[in-house]
Amino acid sequence: MSTVLQNRKGIVLFVCMVIVLLLNFYGYDRNFQLDSELLTSGPMMAKLEGVGKNPAYGLGRYHDVNKTWWDYAKPSAQKREGYKDGYGINFSSIVVVRNYYTNEMLPKAKEVLFENGQKLPISKYAFENNQAIIMFNRDLPLSKAIYGDVTQIRLVDENGNLLPVGIVSDYRSQFGLQGYIFNGLESHILSFNHWKNIYKGVCILLLSVVLALLIFLIRKKYCILLAVGFFLTFITSPWIRNFSPNLYWVEFTWFVPMLVGIFASMHMDSAKVKILAYILAFISILFKSLCGYEYISTIMVSLIAFPLADCFLYQLKHNYKARNQALKLIIGLGLSALIGFVFALIIHGHIRGNGDVWQGLINIYNQDILRRTWGTNPRLVGAENIASIKAGALDVLKVYIFKWHTEVLLGLGARLFPVIAASPVVIWFISYKKHLLAKWDLRIIFLYVIFFAATISWYVLAKQHSFIHRHMNYVLWYFGFIQVCLYSWLKAVELYLGSKGILQLKSTEKVEDK
Repeated sequence: MSTVLQNRKGIVLFVCMVIVLLLNFYGYDRNFQLDSELLTSGPMMAKLEGVGKNPAYGLGRYHDVNKTWWDYAKPSAQKREGYKDGYGINFSSIVVVRNYYTNEMLPKAKEVLFENGQKLPISKYAFENNQAIIMFNRDLPLSKAIYGDVTQIRLVDENGNLLPVGIVSDYRSQFGLQGYIFNGLESHILSFNHWKNIYKGVCILLLSVVLALLIFLIRKKYCILLAVGFFLTFITSPWIRNFSPNLYWVEFTWFVPMLVGIFASMHMDSAKVKILAYILAFISILFKSLCGYEYISTIMVSLIAFPLADCFLYQLKHNYKARNQALKLIIGLGLSALIGFVFALIIHGHIRGNGDVWQGLINIYNQDILRRTWGTNPRLVGAENIASIKAGALDVLKVYIFKWHTEVLLGLGARLFPVIAASPVVIWFISYKKHLLAKWDLRIIFLYVIFFAATISWYVLAKQHSFIHRHMNYVLWYFGFIQVCLYSWLKAVELYLGSKGILQLKSTEKVEDK
């Protein structure tokens, strides 16, 4: 009977955590990472407009004569000196945005069809910065009152046929599995006008379930304080919250490998569970990599973080049988993850190389990997990002340790991160001096080091990506590191209150020793 009650209590607690996480994540910033998310919705917009796209890639940017969908934040291209509403005041000309569409279509265009139904032959066109200027052989200037809204023009080819209203540029840097999924659902279940908020809600729900499961297992394997540290971090982190609904980032895929790792570490004696864990590790890393390679080193280290902490503890206690079990699990999970990653690269390489996997992999290395890691060719990153090539790994780490521009957690300002990061070391040193270190679970101390290494692995390996993307990569500190820091505060308070006789608690730690 007590087991039934405990199970019911656990289920209720789990559901409550999911609900709290879900409601919290719905407070996300609606403008956060819209440029990335529009890679997913770009193909949907193209479908709505009747524009075809290359089916090989799941992601892409939609462009038309008026705008690039992902370029929503830039000023209107119609704002130009000597022009009103996109029409030349003194000359027979119009100005529209310069983008992938106008670059590709204007050379093919011979006429412009205006909103009023009138066609005018193009005499010439020119590109200036982010604008395309189209000129006509007419003495009098045109106007919006007669010809209509300039954003509604259509381009006409030499045969009198309308050119496509828009065009999709493939996002070739990854396979784009999430794009295939959302576009497939949009085709068979929901129309374009209804999909967005529902799919965002699904992403938030999946993330909430994954994180609640993770917290639940942490409570079971370690202690309530570490579980509380994870829970409080997830609900007070602006970064976790803002990424949660994004259809490009599909944040729940980041934490599934960690969930697999802790589950496997709790059942190292079970061959069936280990085989299942290897399969899940392969699938989770494959799925994440097909959705995008971002943060993959951090995610793969988080997969083995918990069994690795166990391994260190067993080595310290000279429990070599248990250490070897943990080591075998780590190797098995690591190899499974590596195979999943390689499979994703092969699938992606097959597309990039038009069927030639090896050529595709070379293209991925030269055009994507180098510009995100330690490539030295300025043409790979663009003139505006030359500084990322010159920056060293230490320069990048300084940015992510000392130059925060958001709260770390709710109420904890940006400048506090170095203090937060160093505080566990200070607390453990004081505990050592006061002969209280034995009251700490050493596995969690090891997790502090492992999660720190997991985070900086991406900052160092993907040095140029990290230097450029300072508007988002701070989220990597929430892959366990800040959670352990918060736990150390909670544990320190517990020990202090216990030493003063204010709070008498039985040990909250669960130390494994086989």
